[in-house]
Amino acid sequence: MIFAFLRPGRLISLLLLAAIVGGGWWGWGRLHRSEPASFSAALAAVRDATGPASGPPGPGVYRYTSGGDERIGLGPLSVGRSLPTEALLVVKAGPTSRDVEFRISEDHAEGWRIERSEEGIRGAARTIRVGTLGYTREVSGTATPAPLLRPAKFRRDLAWSDTYTVAGIVFRRESKVVGREVKTIAGRTVRTWVIEVRETATGALHGSDERKEWWSPSLGIDVRVEWHRDFDGTIVNIVSDTLELQSVEPTN
Repeated sequence: MIFAFLRPGRLISLLLLAAIVGGGWWGWGRLHRSEPASFSAALAAVRDATGPASGPPGPGVYRYTSGGDERIGLGPLSVGRSLPTEALLVVKAGPTSRDVEFRISEDHAEGWRIERSEEGIRGAARTIRVGTLGYTREVSGTATPAPLLRPAKFRRDLAWSDTYTVAGIVFRRESKVVGREVKTIAGRTVRTWVIEVRETATGALHGSDERKEWWSPSLGIDVRVEWHRDFDGTIVNIVSDTLELQSVEPTN
């Protein structure tokens, strides 16, 4: 009886069935988790960029602990998945700007092209990209007018707001300085301003984004971020995550 199952035609059918079942199991598992962002790819992107290296944030790859979760939309369906325990902040130098991108996972990245002005740091362009298994949705483009992300001078209770558009989507951004705090990162003390930021999006992408950010003027980056998002429309993305800088020295 066993030899009947070992006939070439039947054996091939069994192997194909096993491959299909195994592939389906892998795909199902992959939908419900997100792989870590590639450190080597992030480092290559930094090294391929050209521009002056003076002034914060310093070009390089910064490592953050992470480990929250998110829900993403796949057409009419949505799936929940855990996020990796490490995220990367990739800072690339340009002739007159910096590209600052959080790579939350292999499937989720978002960032700003920042430019310095007398008023402070402005966001010249923005990108939000979320997906899985080849299914990706992205909102990206010039931010018009460029919002003020960080003022040149800080004080407690300072508040400011901007309304800008990216790819036809209207964002209303409200920021407020709620305090100061000294953080210890790998044995090194860093002074930060604590900023609460709330954004609402209207249009093809709609919903809210709330972040509490511990901003270091000396490093030019956030050393801690508490993040809650609920987006629908072009990108379906619900996030709850906390990011914490592991070292003040980037790899470059």
